Amino acid sequence: TTTIMCDHGSIELNSLLGSRQSNNVSGGNTAIIGKDGSINVGPSTGEQQKKYEKTQKVDSKIIRIRTNRGVLEIEYIPEDEK
Repeated sequence: TTTIMCDHGSIELNSLLGSRQSNNVSGGNTAIIGKDGSINVGPSTGEQQKKYEKTQKVDSKIIRIRTNRGVLEIEYIPEDEK
């Protein structure tokens, strides 16, 4: 499974495998994407909030991808810093 937490703004999700679901995640919510392509969205839990706060204390990396619809930014924490 994959977990995506949205702190602010909104994220549009589309699974490409399995049930090929689509959903939106807004600030304060978390999406859990299953191996079967299911996307479940709900309020972020206290544990998820703590993990998010921890990520704000380490150096993250940003990948920028230019598309015909604009620039996509993905911020992530390198494996060795988790």
